[in-house]
Amino acid sequence: MNYKKVAAFLWIQFLFICQHALVLARAGGGHSSRSSSSGSPSSWGGSSHHSASSLSGPSSWGGGSYVGSSGSSFWVVFFIIAIVIIVVLPIVLILFFRRKKTALGEMDAVSQGVAPDVRFAPNLADKIVNLKNKDPGFNEQMFQDKISTVFFEIENAWCGRDMGPARQFLSDAVYSRFHLQLEAYLRKDTFNRLDELSLDRATILDIRSDENYDTIDVWVTATARDYVVDEKGKIVSGSTELTTWDEKWSFMRSVKATTQIKEGIKVAKCPNCGAPTEINAAGECGYCHAKMNRYDFDWVLTEIEQLNIT
Repeated sequence: MNYKKVAAFLWIQFLFICQHALVLARAGGGHSSRSSSSGSPSSWGGSSHHSASSLSGPSSWGGGSYVGSSGSSFWVVFFIIAIVIIVVLPIVLILFFRRKKTALGEMDAVSQGVAPDVRFAPNLADKIVNLKNKDPGFNEQMFQDKISTVFFEIENAWCGRDMGPARQFLSDAVYSRFHLQLEAYLRKDTFNRLDELSLDRATILDIRSDENYDTIDVWVTATARDYVVDEKGKIVSGSTELTTWDEKWSFMRSVKATTQIKEGIKVAKCPNCGAPTEINAAGECGYCHAKMNRYDFDWVLTEIEQLNIT
Protein backbone atom coordinates (compact mmCIF):
# COMPACT_ATOMS: atom_id res chain seq x y z
CA MET A 1 0.00 0.00 0.00
CA ASN A 2 1.21 3.50 -0.92
CA TYR A 3 0.42 5.31 2.31
CA LYS A 4 1.50 8.67 0.87
CA LYS A 5 -1.22 8.45 -1.79
CA VAL A 6 -3.74 7.42 0.86
CA ALA A 7 -2.78 10.38 3.01
CA ALA A 8 -3.00 12.76 0.05
CA PHE A 9 -6.42 11.38 -0.93
CA LEU A 10 -7.74 11.76 2.62
CA TRP A 11 -6.38 15.31 2.81
CA ILE A 12 -8.18 16.27 -0.41
CA GLN A 13 -11.35 14.75 0.96
CA PHE A 14 -10.87 16.76 4.12
CA LEU A 15 -10.57 20.02 2.17
CA PHE A 16 -13.63 19.09 0.14
CA ILE A 17 -15.64 18.36 3.28
CA CYS A 18 -14.50 21.59 4.88
CA GLN A 19 -15.48 23.62 1.82
CA HIS A 20 -18.80 21.84 1.51
CA ALA A 21 -19.51 22.18 5.21
CA LEU A 22 -18.70 25.89 5.24
CA VAL A 23 -21.01 26.51 2.31
CA LEU A 24 -23.77 24.64 4.05
CA ALA A 25 -23.16 26.49 7.29
CA ARG A 26 -23.01 29.92 5.70
CA ALA A 27 -25.96 29.34 3.43
CA GLY A 28 -28.04 27.58 6.02
CA GLY A 29 -28.11 24.53 3.80
CA GLY A 30 -30.48 26.01 1.24
CA HIS A 31 -28.54 28.49 -0.91
CA SER A 32 -25.82 26.17 -2.25
CA SER A 33 -26.02 24.27 -5.49
CA ARG A 34 -24.40 21.35 -3.63
CA SER A 35 -27.28 21.14 -1.20
CA SER A 36 -30.33 19.00 -1.75
CA SER A 37 -32.45 21.30 0.43
CA SER A 38 -35.02 23.63 -1.22
CA GLY A 39 -35.84 26.47 1.13
CA SER A 40 -36.76 24.37 4.15
CA PRO A 41 -34.84 24.59 7.43
CA SER A 42 -31.43 22.93 7.23
CA SER A 43 -31.51 19.34 8.30
CA TRP A 44 -27.77 19.56 9.18
CA GLY A 45 -27.95 22.30 11.80
CA GLY A 46 -31.64 22.69 12.45
CA SER A 47 -31.36 26.48 12.09
CA SER A 48 -33.39 28.89 10.01
CA HIS A 49 -32.12 30.61 6.86
CA HIS A 50 -30.06 33.79 6.99
CA SER A 51 -29.77 36.40 4.30
CA ALA A 52 -26.60 36.70 2.25
CA SER A 53 -25.89 40.01 3.95
CA SER A 54 -25.15 38.16 7.17
CA LEU A 55 -21.91 36.95 5.61
CA SER A 56 -20.44 40.42 6.11
CA GLY A 57 -21.22 40.46 9.81
CA PRO A 58 -19.21 39.13 12.73
CA SER A 59 -18.15 35.51 12.45
CA SER A 60 -19.21 33.97 15.76
CA TRP A 61 -19.42 30.16 15.75
CA GLY A 62 -21.01 30.17 19.18
CA GLY A 63 -23.30 33.16 18.67
CA GLY A 64 -25.04 31.79 15.62
CA SER A 65 -24.18 34.45 12.99
CA TYR A 66 -23.91 31.58 10.49
CA VAL A 67 -26.09 28.99 12.21
CA GLY A 68 -28.18 28.71 15.30
CA SER A 69 -26.78 27.83 18.71
CA SER A 70 -27.79 24.16 18.47
CA GLY A 71 -26.28 23.96 14.97
CA SER A 72 -23.13 25.63 16.28
CA SER A 73 -22.51 22.80 18.73
CA PHE A 74 -23.07 20.28 16.00
CA TRP A 75 -20.52 21.89 13.71
CA VAL A 76 -17.93 22.08 16.47
CA VAL A 77 -18.31 18.33 17.06
CA PHE A 78 -18.43 17.71 13.30
CA PHE A 79 -15.18 19.51 12.62
CA ILE A 80 -13.44 17.83 15.58
CA ILE A 81 -14.44 14.43 14.25
CA ALA A 82 -13.45 15.45 10.72
CA ILE A 83 -10.04 16.64 11.85
CA VAL A 84 -9.45 13.43 13.82
CA ILE A 85 -10.50 11.18 10.93
CA ILE A 86 -9.02 13.13 8.03
CA VAL A 87 -5.92 14.70 9.60
CA VAL A 88 -4.87 12.45 12.48
CA LEU A 89 -5.71 9.16 10.76
CA PRO A 90 -3.31 9.67 7.81
CA ILE A 91 -0.50 10.45 10.24
CA VAL A 92 -1.25 7.29 12.19
CA LEU A 93 -1.39 5.29 8.94
CA ILE A 94 1.95 6.69 7.78
CA LEU A 95 3.62 5.81 11.06
CA PHE A 96 1.99 2.37 11.08
CA PHE A 97 3.08 1.44 7.56
CA ARG A 98 6.58 2.76 8.11
CA ARG A 99 6.88 0.64 11.26
CA LYS A 100 5.36 -2.35 9.48
CA LYS A 101 7.75 -1.92 6.56
CA THR A 102 10.69 -1.77 8.96
CA ALA A 103 9.48 -4.85 10.81
CA LEU A 104 9.01 -6.75 7.56
CA GLY A 105 12.46 -5.66 6.46
CA GLU A 106 13.91 -7.05 9.68
CA MET A 107 11.91 -10.24 9.23
CA ASP A 108 13.13 -10.56 5.64
CA ALA A 109 16.68 -10.08 6.84
CA VAL A 110 16.24 -13.06 9.12
CA SER A 111 14.35 -15.29 6.66
CA GLN A 112 16.71 -14.53 3.80
CA GLY A 113 19.76 -15.24 5.92
CA VAL A 114 21.38 -11.81 5.82
CA ALA A 115 24.79 -12.51 7.31
CA PRO A 116 25.95 -10.84 10.52
CA ASP A 117 29.45 -9.40 10.78
CA VAL A 118 32.31 -11.40 12.25
CA ARG A 119 32.58 -10.51 15.93
CA PHE A 120 35.05 -11.90 18.43
CA ALA A 121 33.87 -11.89 22.03
CA PRO A 122 35.68 -9.01 23.79
CA ASN A 123 36.48 -11.23 26.79
CA LEU A 124 37.21 -14.39 24.79
CA ALA A 125 40.51 -15.09 26.59
CA ASP A 126 38.76 -15.08 29.96
CA LYS A 127 36.05 -17.39 28.63
CA ILE A 128 38.67 -19.87 27.41
CA VAL A 129 40.32 -19.84 30.85
CA ASN A 130 36.95 -20.48 32.52
CA LEU A 131 36.30 -23.43 30.20
CA LYS A 132 39.73 -24.87 30.95
CA ASN A 133 39.02 -24.57 34.68
CA LYS A 134 35.95 -26.76 34.20
CA ASP A 135 37.64 -29.02 31.64
CA PRO A 136 41.45 -29.21 32.19
CA GLY A 137 41.82 -31.34 29.06
CA PHE A 138 40.46 -28.63 26.78
CA ASN A 139 42.99 -27.12 24.39
CA GLU A 140 42.19 -24.52 21.70
CA GLN A 141 44.44 -26.03 19.04
CA MET A 142 43.21 -29.56 19.67
CA PHE A 143 39.63 -28.35 19.54
CA GLN A 144 40.23 -26.56 16.24
CA ASP A 145 41.90 -29.67 14.82
CA LYS A 146 38.88 -31.67 15.90
CA ILE A 147 36.56 -29.20 14.16
CA SER A 148 38.66 -29.51 11.02
CA THR A 149 38.12 -33.28 10.97
CA VAL A 150 34.41 -32.88 11.73
CA PHE A 151 34.11 -30.33 8.93
CA PHE A 152 35.34 -32.75 6.27
CA GLU A 153 33.26 -35.61 7.69
CA ILE A 154 30.13 -33.47 7.38
CA GLU A 155 30.91 -32.05 3.94
CA ASN A 156 31.81 -35.46 2.52
CA ALA A 157 28.57 -36.91 3.86
CA TRP A 158 26.70 -33.99 2.29
CA CYS A 159 28.26 -34.57 -1.11
CA GLY A 160 27.42 -38.27 -0.81
CA ARG A 161 23.76 -37.38 -0.11
CA ASP A 162 23.85 -39.41 3.11
CA MET A 163 24.42 -37.73 6.47
CA GLY A 164 24.58 -41.09 8.26
CA PRO A 165 28.41 -41.20 8.48
CA ALA A 166 28.39 -37.76 10.16
CA ARG A 167 25.29 -38.35 12.30
CA GLN A 168 27.14 -38.35 15.62
CA PHE A 169 28.45 -34.83 15.02
CA LEU A 170 25.01 -33.32 14.32
CA SER A 171 22.17 -32.25 16.56
CA ASP A 172 18.74 -33.66 15.74
CA ALA A 173 17.67 -30.32 14.26
CA VAL A 174 20.71 -29.93 12.00
CA TYR A 175 20.52 -33.57 10.92
CA SER A 176 16.83 -33.21 10.04
CA ARG A 177 17.47 -30.03 8.06
CA PHE A 178 20.31 -31.60 6.09
CA HIS A 179 18.25 -34.73 5.51
CA LEU A 180 15.35 -32.73 4.06
CA GLN A 181 17.67 -30.74 1.81
CA LEU A 182 19.35 -33.90 0.53
CA GLU A 183 15.97 -35.46 -0.19
CA ALA A 184 15.36 -32.58 -2.60
CA TYR A 185 18.61 -33.48 -4.41
CA LEU A 186 17.58 -37.13 -4.51
CA ARG A 187 14.18 -36.31 -6.01
CA LYS A 188 15.88 -34.35 -8.79
CA ASP A 189 18.68 -36.92 -9.21
CA THR A 190 21.31 -34.29 -8.55
CA PHE A 191 24.46 -34.00 -6.43
CA ASN A 192 26.12 -31.00 -4.80
CA ARG A 193 29.82 -31.20 -5.67
CA LEU A 194 32.51 -29.48 -3.60
CA ASP A 195 35.66 -30.09 -5.59
CA GLU A 196 39.07 -29.11 -4.19
CA LEU A 197 37.47 -28.41 -0.83
CA SER A 198 39.80 -26.82 1.71
CA LEU A 199 39.28 -25.52 5.24
CA ASP A 200 41.11 -22.21 5.44
CA ARG A 201 40.14 -21.21 8.98
CA ALA A 202 38.54 -22.69 12.11
CA THR A 203 38.87 -19.97 14.76
CA ILE A 204 36.96 -19.66 18.02
CA LEU A 205 34.77 -16.55 18.08
CA ASP A 206 32.96 -16.94 21.38
CA ILE A 207 32.19 -19.32 24.24
CA ARG A 208 28.78 -19.20 25.87
CA SER A 209 27.56 -21.15 28.89
CA ASP A 210 24.38 -21.69 30.84
CA GLU A 211 23.47 -24.11 33.62
CA ASN A 212 23.21 -27.04 31.20
CA TYR A 213 25.42 -26.50 28.17
CA ASP A 214 28.61 -24.90 26.91
CA THR A 215 28.52 -23.52 23.36
CA ILE A 216 31.52 -22.61 21.21
CA ASP A 217 31.06 -20.46 18.11
CA VAL A 218 33.67 -21.12 15.43
CA TRP A 219 34.51 -18.94 12.44
CA VAL A 220 34.86 -21.33 9.52
CA THR A 221 36.32 -20.22 6.18
CA ALA A 222 36.29 -22.72 3.32
CA THR A 223 37.06 -22.76 -0.40
CA ALA A 224 35.78 -25.12 -3.11
CA ARG A 225 34.36 -25.41 -6.59
CA ASP A 226 30.72 -25.46 -5.51
CA TYR A 227 28.21 -26.65 -8.12
CA VAL A 228 25.36 -29.09 -8.71
CA VAL A 229 25.38 -31.87 -11.31
CA ASP A 230 22.80 -34.39 -12.51
CA GLU A 231 23.28 -38.15 -12.67
CA LYS A 232 25.19 -37.80 -15.95
CA GLY A 233 27.59 -35.24 -14.53
CA LYS A 234 26.07 -32.27 -16.34
CA ILE A 235 26.27 -29.00 -14.38
CA VAL A 236 22.79 -27.68 -13.60
CA SER A 237 23.71 -24.85 -11.23
CA GLY A 238 26.64 -23.27 -9.44
CA SER A 239 30.09 -22.56 -10.79
CA THR A 240 33.31 -24.49 -11.27
CA GLU A 241 35.24 -21.40 -10.22
CA LEU A 242 36.86 -21.54 -6.80
CA THR A 243 34.60 -19.85 -4.26
CA THR A 244 35.34 -18.90 -0.67
CA TRP A 245 32.67 -18.59 2.02
CA ASP A 246 32.60 -17.76 5.72
CA GLU A 247 30.27 -19.34 8.25
CA LYS A 248 29.74 -19.53 11.99
CA TRP A 249 29.48 -23.10 13.24
CA SER A 250 28.11 -23.46 16.77
CA PHE A 251 29.03 -26.54 18.80
CA MET A 252 27.29 -27.48 22.05
CA ARG A 253 28.23 -29.88 24.85
CA SER A 254 26.95 -30.66 28.35
CA VAL A 255 28.63 -28.65 31.10
CA LYS A 256 29.35 -31.98 32.80
CA ALA A 257 31.33 -33.33 29.85
CA THR A 258 35.12 -33.25 29.72
CA THR A 259 37.65 -33.68 26.92
CA GLN A 260 38.73 -37.28 26.43
CA ILE A 261 42.28 -36.79 25.16
CA LYS A 262 42.96 -40.47 24.45
CA GLU A 263 39.84 -40.93 22.35
CA GLY A 264 39.86 -40.43 18.61
CA ILE A 265 37.56 -38.14 16.75
CA LYS A 266 34.81 -40.75 16.37
CA VAL A 267 35.44 -42.96 19.37
CA ALA A 268 33.15 -42.78 22.36
CA LYS A 269 31.30 -45.36 24.41
CA CYS A 270 27.59 -45.91 24.69
CA PRO A 271 26.61 -45.17 28.32
CA ASN A 272 24.19 -48.09 28.19
CA CYS A 273 26.17 -51.00 26.71
CA GLY A 274 29.73 -49.66 26.59
CA ALA A 275 30.12 -50.34 22.88
CA PRO A 276 31.94 -47.85 20.63
CA THR A 277 29.54 -45.13 19.64
CA GLU A 278 27.71 -45.69 16.39
CA ILE A 279 24.66 -43.44 16.40
CA ASN A 280 21.97 -44.21 13.83
CA ALA A 281 19.60 -41.76 12.16
CA ALA A 282 17.22 -41.94 15.11
CA GLY A 283 19.98 -40.90 17.51
CA GLU A 284 20.23 -44.38 19.02
CA CYS A 285 23.19 -46.63 19.78
CA GLY A 286 23.81 -48.86 16.77
CA TYR A 287 24.34 -51.87 19.06
CA CYS A 288 21.79 -51.75 21.89
CA HIS A 289 19.49 -49.08 20.36
CA ALA A 290 19.48 -47.05 23.56
CA LYS A 291 18.62 -43.39 23.00
CA MET A 292 21.83 -41.41 23.24
CA ASN A 293 22.40 -37.76 23.92
CA ARG A 294 25.66 -36.97 22.19
CA TYR A 295 25.85 -33.68 24.09
CA ASP A 296 26.66 -35.61 27.26
CA PHE A 297 30.16 -36.53 26.13
CA ASP A 298 31.19 -34.55 23.04
CA TRP A 299 30.69 -31.39 20.99
CA VAL A 300 27.72 -31.44 18.61
CA LEU A 301 27.03 -29.06 15.72
CA THR A 302 23.81 -27.18 16.50
CA GLU A 303 23.81 -24.31 14.00
CA ILE A 304 25.44 -23.01 10.81
CA GLU A 305 25.13 -19.33 9.97
CA GLN A 306 26.58 -17.32 7.09
CA LEU A 307 29.02 -14.57 8.07
CA ASN A 308 29.56 -11.19 6.47
CA ILE A 309 33.18 -10.19 5.97
CA THR A 310 33.62 -6.42 5.90
